[in-house]
Amino acid sequence: MTRKIFNLLLAVCLCGALAGRAYAATAAIQMVGYTPNQVDELGLTTQAATSLKAVGIGQPVYLKSLNEGTYTWSLTTKPTGSTAALSATSSREVWFKIDKAGAYTVTLSFADTSGTATASVTINGGTFKGYTNCSDACHPGKITAWSKTGHASMLQQGLDGTLGTHYTESCIACHTTGYDTDSLAVNDGFDDRAKAEGWVFPDSLYVGVYADFVTKYPNTAALANIQCESCHGPASQHLAASFADKKTAIGVSYDVGVCGICHDEGTRHNKPTEWRNSAHGQFDAEEFNRSGNSCVGCHTAEGFMELQVKELADATGPYADPHGQTCIVCHDPHDATNEYQLRKVDDQLSVDATTGVAKYGTDGTPAHACEVCHHYRSGRDYPGQTPHHSHQTEMLDGTAGWQNPDGTFPETNPHGTLIEDRCVGCHMGVPPTAKQTYVGRHTFQMSMAADPDNPNAPATDVHFTEACAECHSSIGENFDYKSIQSKVSLMLNELRARLPVATSGRTAGFPLNDSTSLKSGLITSPQLTAAFNYYIVDYDGSRGVHNPGLAVALLEDALDSNPKSAKCASCDINGDGKLGIADAIKLILMADSSNIQACIDRNDDYVYDIQDVIQLLKDIWTGKCGGGGMLAGASLELVHEKVDLTPAQVQYIESVIAKLNLTPDQEAAFRIGLYGDGSGRSSLPRAFALNQNAPNPFNPATTISYSVPEGRTVEVSLKIYDLRGRLVATLVNEVKDAGTYTIFWEGTNDAGQKVASGVYFYRMQAGDFQQTRKMVVLK
Repeated sequence: MTRKIFNLLLAVCLCGALAGRAYAATAAIQMVGYTPNQVDELGLTTQAATSLKAVGIGQPVYLKSLNEGTYTWSLTTKPTGSTAALSATSSREVWFKIDKAGAYTVTLSFADTSGTATASVTINGGTFKGYTNCSDACHPGKITAWSKTGHASMLQQGLDGTLGTHYTESCIACHTTGYDTDSLAVNDGFDDRAKAEGWVFPDSLYVGVYADFVTKYPNTAALANIQCESCHGPASQHLAASFADKKTAIGVSYDVGVCGICHDEGTRHNKPTEWRNSAHGQFDAEEFNRSGNSCVGCHTAEGFMELQVKELADATGPYADPHGQTCIVCHDPHDATNEYQLRKVDDQLSVDATTGVAKYGTDGTPAHACEVCHHYRSGRDYPGQTPHHSHQTEMLDGTAGWQNPDGTFPETNPHGTLIEDRCVGCHMGVPPTAKQTYVGRHTFQMSMAADPDNPNAPATDVHFTEACAECHSSIGENFDYKSIQSKVSLMLNELRARLPVATSGRTAGFPLNDSTSLKSGLITSPQLTAAFNYYIVDYDGSRGVHNPGLAVALLEDALDSNPKSAKCASCDINGDGKLGIADAIKLILMADSSNIQACIDRNDDYVYDIQDVIQLLKDIWTGKCGGGGMLAGASLELVHEKVDLTPAQVQYIESVIAKLNLTPDQEAAFRIGLYGDGSGRSSLPRAFALNQNAPNPFNPATTISYSVPEGRTVEVSLKIYDLRGRLVATLVNEVKDAGTYTIFWEGTNDAGQKVASGVYFYRMQAGDFQQTRKMVVLK
């Protein structure tokens, strides 16, 4: 096998848009498949259809212009006697129904701002013949391999009762070949033959029913089970064609619609619906479908089959009707050797030119099913280059990033070794019913955001933390277990603030990381390697989850070799040239969980928490920042005169103040800076607040503080509940004037008994205000 051009393919992957490149108008016709689920969701007026170019009589064909512009469609040829007509002539998508056996040619005249072009496609209408016409003599090994798949015996299993009691007549539409009960679909399919022979679905299912069916109804049984024509279309025209025309007279498509016609028709069979919500289901043909582009090997199904499966070194894209990573990429429909019919394939772009051995590939198991594409790209795996967004294999294995000699990096990663199926173990788990089709399984998603403009998106954000709960039982609805994602995000932001950034191009605003910048003196060698590690962690996409130890180690090493900037070292957080409480409040607001920014890690532990505010206050009050100690109220900036704080911000700041363990003088100074200096200004709270208890977790007692705002007298209740929602204790149930109050709880219920260790919730209600927080009792 020749591999002489692999080195050229390895050198660069031109996945991005090429600046200044001009494109001529391109007419391209896409065959479209619609699944039963899509027919319901989109309100189509015709039945579901595959995306094949071989179609049964009486069945619809959907066609779409691949590119946007203006369209003129025509049905230029059709069989003698056909009355078929296109549904429209100027819309982007059209359809028609096959009504005679023979060839139908559809032509598209296309125009856009770059010019005009035409394209044609031929669809063959026909009837079903049965797999015995597809011999191993013509298709070596295919029939033998197919006979060992589940497809080859589905109807048999159903009629013999081995698929369970749920098996009914409605199941056979997908477990037979050519089944279509539409009145116009008379194409010698299973239903037509059953009607002619008088076969009806049996009342009882048990072993032997199928054998009896084969004996008594041989013509119908010839189309039993899921045969070749189920995936390739009716073969009558293929069998009648000359040898030179046989390939064009049968259907071959990598579109998900081929499988979706049966695997997407209800709540139990919805894999394509899940897939459409995945990154694999989003495909930009203009971005990835280019001639001589090594990206096609992983970003198009056609390129994957050509390069990785057929091992043709010179993948030929662009493809006339390209598809993204569809079912065919991961599953081999003809071969049941491996679990789930997973492919066993080497990545041809990583084949060593000398030994002929590929560095990456799959082994037919779920654990390594993703590694043929999700790995380092040669030439993008060292400082001076931007890594590709695909190095999850190296992250799991602990081999990603530039590991400087003076760094200590973890040798093992539990996520890469203890999760039996690795990527599949988490990303393809089975989510709760309410989250299905959004996360897990064939969505491959761990989370999905609500999007009012996307009809496939959930109503609210969905997180598949259930996939983590077996090992991390307390993870809840947040992947930020032990604050790992917050820590990595903060470290990335901090590192980005310390490094020179690009001013133009695709990485504008992000760290410079190319060798040219190093040679020209724009960056130093430590900055070059630090930038590479920045992109390694950032492009991995998991914010540290794939390999927490390695992600933190790579960023720590990069931060250690690139000291904090003068701006981030300054105590003047708000940049007004003064030092005071306003800077502490600015720091608090910067670190709000929805607004993590750089420069907020004051004590260099790469975690934002209350200790950073305390460190800043210490530095200001002790004069470490210069200008002497800042404590007296007269010298403090009055924050409320400079910043229009919202009630939510005031409440958030109050919750932080309660955790600072300030002296009375310090707290007074803090509140003067926040609310006023006492000259006609009230120091009473500006908003209701329920603060986090301290300490937490606790044993044996804790304190809870809450606030009633100025101008309010209201009945306040403060109650504690267990995980089941049962009332444990009532701490407050009375009318309160404006002010801040602190309650001491000794961990006892209303009967005076000590509560057990565990998680509890405390809830405050005051008028329209209500808030609940969580606390933990440890013994």
